[in-house]
Amino acid sequence: MGKEDINLKNYFSDAGRYADLWNGGVFEGKQIVKPDELQEVNPSVFKADNHAVMERSRDVVMKQNLKGHRFILLAVENQKIIDYSMPVRIMLQEALTYDQQRKEIVRENKRAENDGVQELYKNAGELLYKFRRKDKLQPVVTLVAYWG
Repeated sequence: MGKEDINLKNYFSDAGRYADLWNGGVFEGKQIVKPDELQEVNPSVFKADNHAVMERSRDVVMKQNLKGHRFILLAVENQKIIDYSMPVRIMLQEALTYDQQRKEIVRENKRAENDGVQELYKNAGELLYKFRRKDKLQPVVTLVAYWG
């Protein structure tokens, strides 16, 4: 399975093939995902704090940029053998990805706070968690490509 998995990762690392997989498999052939809007990103997601250290690796991950702004993170998991626990694995990977986004937003907000930006937070909740109402997490979607 290792060689096949590596070959599929290599095959789908091509933006054109990646877009075709999403457009054919999810969007009924409509050209929603365009190769020139895709950029491959690090497939590893992790969480490390005082309570836990966890790392998961996805097969192929690309972000779609529209008009210079990241719109969505698209992940593909190749699967040859049926894994009935796959939804749990996917949820964990997506939760870790959302947590990484949240941490980056909190870092940026703390940086702005340290730079003396006035009225950065609108209420006690924003101040406490360093995450503002206007801060947005980008969608993360995973497609499982079963080829068994």
